[in-house]
Amino acid sequence: MKFTEKQWSMVKSFALAFFGMFLFAAGLNLFIQPLHFFSGGIVGVAQILRSLLVALNVPLPAFDLSGLLYYLINIPLLILAYRSLGRFFFIRTIIMTSVLTLLMTLIPIPKEPLIHDYLTSALVGGVLNGVGTGLTLFAGYSAGGMDIIGLYFTKTYPAFSVGKITIMVNVLVFSVLALTQNFEVIVYSFLFNAVASVAVDRVHAQNINVWVMIFTKKDGVDKAIMKELGRGVTNWEGAGAYTAEHTHVHTTMINKMERPMLRRVVIRIDPNAFIISTEGSQVFGNFQKRL
Repeated sequence: MKFTEKQWSMVKSFALAFFGMFLFAAGLNLFIQPLHFFSGGIVGVAQILRSLLVALNVPLPAFDLSGLLYYLINIPLLILAYRSLGRFFFIRTIIMTSVLTLLMTLIPIPKEPLIHDYLTSALVGGVLNGVGTGLTLFAGYSAGGMDIIGLYFTKTYPAFSVGKITIMVNVLVFSVLALTQNFEVIVYSFLFNAVASVAVDRVHAQNINVWVMIFTKKDGVDKAIMKELGRGVTNWEGAGAYTAEHTHVHTTMINKMERPMLRRVVIRIDPNAFIISTEGSQVFGNFQKRL
């Protein structure tokens, strides 16, 4: 069977998202759960509910219940995704939420921690967790939970990012944990989530703004950018200080994932174009987030 280019792209996206969810679940089950740390967001809520059921001596299945509880909590969030983030995102979210639930259930939690040092476990688990989430979002999928809430707020309020809104919600979650857990567990759990949030924002390329300036002597670069990337362009007319030759100066704002495409568009028209890009630029006003 031969895949078309579009089908092959979909397969690669799913494989990348699946790998991201594997990293997420592995970071949680192998490095965080054995030390009885807590994740934040909806996963943390699922862990709290599971701990409550254990404390109440409710008969539980042999597997860890956190994954199934996570799926049940996601039902109203999936409705939000369908209404606010589109049908395509909704379908992909259902698929990857199911994958994450399955992985959280199947990956065994070691009886003895793989790494006994609390700080190292929090850092390793946080990096795996955050990179996994970032890869999943980069691939165009979501595993529900804080991904939905984060993307919704990022789309509605441009000043937010997925990582930032996750930290804000985690403050509320850990306020609840402060009433039931010892101080050490809370501190290392919060450290784990802070590292994960930073890792998400570094890997989730669609969430990283890039300011680009293009210097070219060829006509049509600005129109090609607007047509093929759908981004606005501002033009200036300049001249080389040494050669005094006329130069077009174009500036635009894109996200990091769009940068390779923009470079291809520009180089196709003018292989000698000079391109400057700056990551992490803050944007205020009419800028479309394409998450």
